This record gives sequence, C-alpha cells and structure tokens, in this order.
Amino acid sequence: MRESLVKYRGYKLQCVYGKYILLKRYPEVHAVIGSAVYLPCSISPPALDDSVLLILWYRLDLANPIYTLDARAGEAKHFSNKVLGERAYFNVSRSASAHIRLEPVEAEDGGEYRCRIDYKRGRTLNRLTKLDVIVPVREVLIRSLGNKTYNGMIGPFTEGERLTLICEAVGGRPLPTVLWKKGSSILQGSISTSEQGWIRNEIVFDRLKRQDLFTELLCQASNNNLTAPVHSSVTIDLNCEYI
Repeated sequence: MRESLVKYRGYKLQCVYGKYILLKRYPEVHAVIGSAVYLPCSISPPALDDSVLLILWYRLDLANPIYTLDARAGEAKHFSNKVLGERAYFNVSRSASAHIRLEPVEAEDGGEYRCRIDYKRGRTLNRLTKLDVIVPVREVLIRSLGNKTYNGMIGPFTEGERLTLICEAVGGRPLPTVLWKKGSSILQGSISTSEQGWIRNEIVFDRLKRQDLFTELLCQASNNNLTAPVHSSVTIDLNCEYI
C-alpha cells in the first residue's frame, strides 16, 4: 500500500492511494526565546514484545535529521547535529512521555518537527509537533508627533492645548497588542504599523483640561501570556489658566 504523511493547518493527513485521510491534530508547543522547551514524541511500541531500533528527529524545513538515537547495535547512542548542538537531549526514560529537551530556545528553532520511530518488528511511526518561538517585545517608546521621546513627567503643557502621544512597541514576534491605560481603564487609540514593522498606538487629547494635571498614562505591550507585559508611562504636567 502506497502511503505518505503530510500536514495541513495543524492536522496530520495520511495519503493512501491518492486519497487523504484525516488522522488527528498534532500538538503545538509555545516557548519564549532563551527558555527551555520539551517537544513530545511517544515511542511506546505497538506490541509489548517489540523495541525501538532507531529514532530520527527532523525539522521539516531541513533535509537531514537534526537528532538521532541509534540502538541498532544494542546500546542506544545519541547524536545531535550542528543545528541543535549541545542544546538538545532526547529523554526516553519513559516511552509514553519521551521528549526532546531544547535549551536555550533560539528564534530560528521555530517550525514543524517530525519524530520518526523505527521498531524492530512493527511499522515505522511518525509524530509531528509544531514549535512556535515567541520573541517578546524589547521595549515600548512613548513619543510626540515630532518624534520626541517622553518618559516620566512631561510638559508643562498649556490648558486647552492639543496633545498627541504615540506608543511604539519595539520588536516582538508574533506582533504584540499595544494598549494605553489610565488607571484601570483602557483608552481608545488608533493602531498603526511603523516603517520598521513595529506596532503603534496613538491617543489624542483634543483639549487638555485642568483635571488632566498629574494624570499618569501607561502604555503596555504584550504578545504572550508567558512573560510580563513591557510598559512605559508618562505623567502630564499642565499650566492651568486662572479662573
């Protein structure tokens, strides 16, 4: 029987005689750059009297295996190629929860991985995993329309003056959400993308009022729930008109 294994939108599809059969969704793992990640690959044999001979890890954008566990000569030997180097180790102490540990995670590690298991008697199995590498926002910058960088106390401005503040999130993959906050309230702003591809949120005060004096405005950016949001804040100083 002619068959092949392919992927489509996170699902495993098996092609048998030209027809694709849906198997199941494969796991998707998220990791922050610089952290450790565990990519699963159950190696439990189909039969109790079977055993593993060879395990090959592939990243689907590369032709050659990136990690090999070879037990064909008896004692299992581990080999990691230059893509992973000493950052990787395949833990097979528990067959059902076997995994490759990768530390530290690098931005280039993101992608889809295939773990191929060759058994002594049973048919070869393939297991797929997708690794999404998160690059947190480096910093957020608060600027004026004239590209002046603001931090801490800003001004003094004049009561009735128009004020525009632009918050820009530097870096980040996937693209972050950028929010302006006043206390616990989220302020409505205008979202755009800079020439560098950074996400910006612009807020406008059409007329500054005396109640805006010493108002603290916080801008925060986040693209994951594994690290704390990056933020910066300013406090408005204001020259108020005499009543």
